[in-house]
Amino acid sequence: MERVELPVKGMTCHHCVMTVTQALNSVEGVRAARSIWRGPGRR
Repeated sequence: MERVELPVKGMTCHHCVMTVTQALNSVEGVRAARSIWRGPGRR
């Protein structure tokens, strides 16, 4: 299994995290997706 990390800019809240995670999990061939929001000012 290959692991891929995709940085996503512009996520500003928990809803963004859920939307990105659901979108990635709906892609055929994706076994599992996880999104992490680090909050304002965090990198």
